[in-house]
Amino acid sequence: FNAGPSQIYTIGMMDLAKLILPHLLPRLDVSPDARTMLDLGGSHGLYSIELLKRHAGLTATIADLPAVLRTTQIFVEQCALRDRITLFPCDMTKAEFRPEETDIVLAFNIIHGLSSEANATLFQSIASTLRPGSPVYILDQLDDDRASGVARLLPLMMGLNLLNEIGGNVYTLKHIEAWCGNAGLTKVRRMRLRLPGVSLLRAEKGG
Repeated sequence: FNAGPSQIYTIGMMDLAKLILPHLLPRLDVSPDARTMLDLGGSHGLYSIELLKRHAGLTATIADLPAVLRTTQIFVEQCALRDRITLFPCDMTKAEFRPEETDIVLAFNIIHGLSSEANATLFQSIASTLRPGSPVYILDQLDDDRASGVARLLPLMMGLNLLNEIGGNVYTLKHIEAWCGNAGLTKVRRMRLRLPGVSLLRAEKGG
């Protein structure tokens, strides 16, 4: 298809996701009883697609901007998962999701593009849609004082770029813990991920 700027960006993000997936998938614990997943800012949809291939009982809703989801639809149809993936065009910082009907939420590569206030609101929405005891996984570039070398340089460079272009930022683990705590998301923990400059965290809905 003829790719515009939005499509080119989405395809580029999918190529990056292909590099991350082998490290990421073994870290995502999907309960055998899980039936519904919400992929926030799901873009290319590759994370949802790969998880659905591995978990036959799982369905997914991918929430992203309408222009992005036009490209996502092509990938979903190519993978023959149209009956198990719902595309939800929205501004995820303002969208309302069904209360306590979601078994797992993916929030991958989105918090760096939002203000602290928008992230606080987003985590409230995540908590409201999760069933009690269900997890949210957060993948992003964190500003980590413990890191050094490339692992610290990459998120800082990304933060400068985001600040210049869209007003985004790179946050710390303490920021995420605060957003989660205020939203009623507990047991925030960092998961080992062998990728420089990329962090994976897990929290869950209390209850």
